[in-house]
Amino acid sequence: MGLLNSMPLPTFRVDRQLNVLDHSESAVRRFGSQVRLEAIVDEGSRRKLVKLQKQSAAVEMAMVTVASKLEPFTVSVQWDGDEGYVQCVEVSSQIARLEQMVYQQQMRLADADFQLVEKKEEAEQALIKMKERSAPIISLNSRTALIPMFGDLDDALMDQTKDSLAAQFHLGGYELLYMDFTAVDRITLSGIEQFKRLVDTLLLLDARIHIVGIKPEHAPFLKDHDHRGVTYSSAIQIKNESLYS
Repeated sequence: MGLLNSMPLPTFRVDRQLNVLDHSESAVRRFGSQVRLEAIVDEGSRRKLVKLQKQSAAVEMAMVTVASKLEPFTVSVQWDGDEGYVQCVEVSSQIARLEQMVYQQQMRLADADFQLVEKKEEAEQALIKMKERSAPIISLNSRTALIPMFGDLDDALMDQTKDSLAAQFHLGGYELLYMDFTAVDRITLSGIEQFKRLVDTLLLLDARIHIVGIKPEHAPFLKDHDHRGVTYSSAIQIKNESLYS
């Protein structure tokens, strides 16, 4: 009794039916007073108890703690005749968090594949980051900045960049801003509406805006864009020296 009682890991003395005959103080602290080992094993893990009944072995299973929380443990048993000693070792915190996350996903999404959900989220985050980098603001000198636009000018691009671009222009103390459409492919109606809102914000910040690099296919989207303070140029000019040939 004394040796079992002082075991640092939660330990149970059980019979072949997994009735609890005795337990350590650490077991009571972790799982409360129990009569049957099955009572603290999650229903989804109970099939693994059959293996423990038959032979000395170790398995991983979800167990219900005294706080009524499901946590993963490595459960091992050593048999001596019809009595055995069961020890429960908590899985490392990092693995525990992962398994708990998987368990919660299984409960919410039933048969959904957690890894596919995770990959989808990663792809969405990567797309956001890519969009953010598709319209950087570049300082040309103390008064002049350049925003080179890349890819599709759509709602996703503008939604991810317009606030940041306006803030960077203001914090940089710029006066003149070139917006370069040379690398823009497709323009959508929702994208150009958000672009116009960005221009409105920049004009409130007293920006003088030059739009350059317009392609023929872009013109229909910009034909009604007649803000004062916005001009269209063929090239970027700084101190009468073109940066573009």
